[in-house]
Amino acid sequence: MSVDFALAKPLNRSGSTCDAYECMVQRRRVFVKRLKAEYRDNPLYRAAFDKEYDLGVSLSHQSLPRYVAFGGDYIVMDFIEGDTLADLISRGDSRLHNRKFVRRLLLELVDVVEYLHRRNIVHCDIKADNVIVSPYNDRPVTLIDLDKAYTSWLATTHGNTQRYGCDGCADGAIDFRGIGKIAGQLGMKRVAKVCANDDVAQETIREVLTGCGVAKWIFVMILIGLCCVLPLIWYFTTGSRSDDMVESVEPVYAETDSMTADTAISVQPDKDTKVVNETGEAESANKAIATVEQPGEKTLPDIDSIVMQYYGPLLKRHVYLRELAADSMTTARQLQMMIKKYADAQMEAQNAIMGDVMERYGLDNELEAHTILGTSDAWGRFMTADSEINSLYSREIPRRD
Repeated sequence: MSVDFALAKPLNRSGSTCDAYECMVQRRRVFVKRLKAEYRDNPLYRAAFDKEYDLGVSLSHQSLPRYVAFGGDYIVMDFIEGDTLADLISRGDSRLHNRKFVRRLLLELVDVVEYLHRRNIVHCDIKADNVIVSPYNDRPVTLIDLDKAYTSWLATTHGNTQRYGCDGCADGAIDFRGIGKIAGQLGMKRVAKVCANDDVAQETIREVLTGCGVAKWIFVMILIGLCCVLPLIWYFTTGSRSDDMVESVEPVYAETDSMTADTAISVQPDKDTKVVNETGEAESANKAIATVEQPGEKTLPDIDSIVMQYYGPLLKRHVYLRELAADSMTTARQLQMMIKKYADAQMEAQNAIMGDVMERYGLDNELEAHTILGTSDAWGRFMTADSEINSLYSREIPRRD
């Protein structure tokens, strides 16, 4: 396919080494990229041009231009209608104020980068100048300029890692850094921050853009809440706890930082108090409670001490988490990060308590351990407080996103 440059229309998409044209070839509207005159006889630039065409012609994706012909010092591609993202940003295009539009744009970039990475290709030059945005809503964005792309099979050129702050990173991180810079320009700071991580992957960026990350943690919090509430429901409906064991204790969330784990929850039953399973519904439950009744065995205060040993350090976190959620300046991302850290510590404490109870009482399964923990006032109050915090964050995170 030959091009008559005398009839070609110059475009303002020219780069540092190439000029850009629009023309009709064989009744077809095409985009032509041609080396500038001073580079046309340079073997290095001709080789890079040849590499770009070999790479481009092997690809087929809706967000990549279709390479159709090679002329030595020029490449012919399908014409992509629209403006560069850099142009839209410079003139303050109204579409860029629409978060839904911006999210879709970034998701399409993530999708095309994933396509390239699956083929061991790193673009290495993702920026607003290399993204063309179609004027039509049914068309995706187009990522152009593969001249700096790096592949495992054509390794003659690769991107400037220092420019992207990617020295020592995996090759693919360069492209995610580019997406992050674009996200920052479009006001998507959460996405930009995620893209700055050295180990970032397309799944992580996609989760942030679609909100799946928040939904996932809400789901996790609900599950944790159910795990906390169900033992309490069982406990109160079976009546397995003696009324003499109930002390008047302030709610956990009313504590101040000056309170200690020892003074926050205080349960001191009479030494002669015995736990009786009044319902007799489950043999395993009877066995577990009977274990507590055996002479010389550990009694209810020992259960509270086990709970306080692991859950006590989390008391002040309850207060802090509530203060954080009450602060209108706290972002959804910050709330999400804090509740994740707390959920990890919460799960670690629960597993440690469960393991300690099973070991000390010689139990065979967690059902029996849950039965014994259901008699602990300290455990019940911690479960209630945790459930309240999880519900609070489940409401606040989506509201601030």
